[in-house]
Amino acid sequence: MSEKTAETRPGYIPGRIRKMRRQLGMCQYELAELIGVSQPRCSEYENGRVIPADSRKMKIAEVLGTTVGYLFYDLGDDKMSHGCDGKEE
Repeated sequence: MSEKTAETRPGYIPGRIRKMRRQLGMCQYELAELIGVSQPRCSEYENGRVIPADSRKMKIAEVLGTTVGYLFYDLGDDKMSHGCDGKEE
């Protein structure tokens, strides 16, 4: 699947990648390295200018400890604000 802009993909939630990255105390360059892209491309993902291919979405979610559904489709929560029992901490 080719990368598209947020305007062509309804439901894409720009800003969630940045939110999760910051919660982990990670800089954009670190995230870019971990997901195998350049820092400018990572910035484009965070700002919604480019939507990652499905395989890249899975890698981003894995690195950030959340789900593709939460990051890109407004499904569920981020899994990081809850303890093991599912209650907010």
